[in-house]
Amino acid sequence: MWDEFGTVRVADADGTREIPPPDDLPPVAPEAPPADLLTTSYDNLHAFGIDLAPYTRLCTTFRDLIDGRPVPDDPRPATFADGVALMRVLDAIRASARTRCWVEIE
Repeated sequence: MWDEFGTVRVADADGTREIPPPDDLPPVAPEAPPADLLTTSYDNLHAFGIDLAPYTRLCTTFRDLIDGRPVPDDPRPATFADGVALMRVLDAIRASARTRCWVEIE
């Protein structure tokens, strides 16, 4: 979680702690696109400006991988296997909501 003051908090098996934000993702105030570009409810739900720095990093990583340049190991770029694992989690969430029971993930 990244708050408006640039503090990054993470939670894992070791508990919750603060870490410094990465230099290439500066905590700048989000700037929404011009209102005339937001024409649908979907646009308004997803285009509020906070994702520019992470998506810039993602696209830079894609470009570097395509061009055969090295990419930083931290954070490690997601793999196809990561995407499959995420879909299993989402499927389990949907099944759990539908059945009102815990759902095991392989």
